[in-house]
Amino acid sequence: MQVLRDRKPWTWIKQKNCSPEWKDHRKQIADRFFIPFFGKRDIRTIKTIHIEEFRSKLEERGLSDKYVYNIMGELRAFFRFHKESIPELPTFRKVEIQEPVIRCLDEESQDLILSFISKPHLPIFLFMKYSGYRENEAMGLLKKNIFLDKKPPFCVLETVRDRKGNLRSTTKTKKLKIIPIIPEMEWIFDTSPNSPVDFVFSKNGRPYSGRMLRRIWDKANRESGVEPCNLYNSRRHSFATQRLNQGYSLDEIRAVMGHTDIRTTQR
Repeated sequence: MQVLRDRKPWTWIKQKNCSPEWKDHRKQIADRFFIPFFGKRDIRTIKTIHIEEFRSKLEERGLSDKYVYNIMGELRAFFRFHKESIPELPTFRKVEIQEPVIRCLDEESQDLILSFISKPHLPIFLFMKYSGYRENEAMGLLKKNIFLDKKPPFCVLETVRDRKGNLRSTTKTKKLKIIPIIPEMEWIFDTSPNSPVDFVFSKNGRPYSGRMLRRIWDKANRESGVEPCNLYNSRRHSFATQRLNQGYSLDEIRAVMGHTDIRTTQR
């Protein structure tokens, strides 16, 4: 059995069923934390006491509880991946973290911020408001998946744009999403076959990036005078909360939001 440093966890990273962004995140964690601390050890000799020492070192570095929680979760997943090579898996003590406050906006505040977004950018923000789509889902929506001629009209989500600007053919939940297009949304879509852009939403012929969307939203948020609320909370969390206040059930909201676990919706 080779030491951890020599058998870097690339196999574990590549074989795990997760997005390219999360694979990059795992590689960074392995390079920054796992290899420096455990690199000279045979993984069969790593015991619970060594895991606790590793955790103490993380806490001494002043890392946030949430970050420590994520790192320890990835380390536990790494050991479980190699469990057939390890006589006895070490024990991982639960990391207690305080869940962050989930902020959201009522529709009046949301619309006020939207009124400060210039007309060319409004379509993608209104689409996210009415659909509950994530930013990367809206950015990756293709014109070929808009069906305005159907009764009722709908769109199909099968692609997303990742942080590097690549188009991926899977969503976070690995499932296609079919979303009805309500009347308020119909004007948003330009599916003209003469357009050179395959994406529904673009700026000057180029698809949006997440950074660009957040910059546009934050600027409008400041100008509106509404208490600061980031794009994710002001859009996705607000969508769910507004629907709950309108009388929709948690199961209905979970289905539209694409949550695989009802506890996420409850939170």
